[in-house]
Amino acid sequence: MDVKGVVLWESKFKESSRLLRVFTDKLGKITVLAQGALRKNAKHLSLTQPFTLNHYELIRGKSFYYIKDGEVLISYYDLSRKYEKILYGNFVLELLDRTAPEEEPVPGILELLNRSLEGILNSDEELYALFFGFGLLERTGFGSEIRGCIRCGNRKIKELYFDPEEGGILCENCNRPGSLPISKEDYKALYFLKHKPERLKEENIDRSSREILWKISSLECRLRLDIRHLNSMDMINKIQREKKRI
Repeated sequence: MDVKGVVLWESKFKESSRLLRVFTDKLGKITVLAQGALRKNAKHLSLTQPFTLNHYELIRGKSFYYIKDGEVLISYYDLSRKYEKILYGNFVLELLDRTAPEEEPVPGILELLNRSLEGILNSDEELYALFFGFGLLERTGFGSEIRGCIRCGNRKIKELYFDPEEGGILCENCNRPGSLPISKEDYKALYFLKHKPERLKEENIDRSSREILWKISSLECRLRLDIRHLNSMDMINKIQREKKRI
């Protein structure tokens, strides 16, 4: 079977092989065994690296898929040369690995992943990591409604609140305990991330709004995707705390 995919995770298997978790366009998330990938001059070593979009020709076995042939289509591996870029890249891969079901294709996710990795490599890594998180929620049917108050439909809102349990924006009249107050700048940043990501390069989204975006993303991932902890998020939080001290 011919598929396109990105390696989410890899580990050594026995003496000379690698076991991979790959997210693909046609099969969703699958487990792949790259036999002999660690041998000298191995043919398929490049197909086992995270942060690359690959074409795979696969053979299905009893427990794994096996690589018959393939080629690297796009490499985002240069992002691993910068510490913060690899942190946000790892966040994207870990989040997808934790949420994607086995062998269940999800339309649009591979394209979202590629666009996010490209943005992390070439643009603002933090914003494109957030872009992936919100995009993943949208494509799995858990996207929030932010074009107006989710309760009354009011679009001329004076005071904005985000309520993860309601799944969107509340106005000043519908606000309830537990909802998160957000500024107009926070809302603008959230809107661009969800609906106009091409504008991200033009917008100067400040630290305060970024922190609100992370808070919203974390709340939604916990409630909608049952994600309560990510190792990569621990490292991102550490970096953000260090920036505050500067």
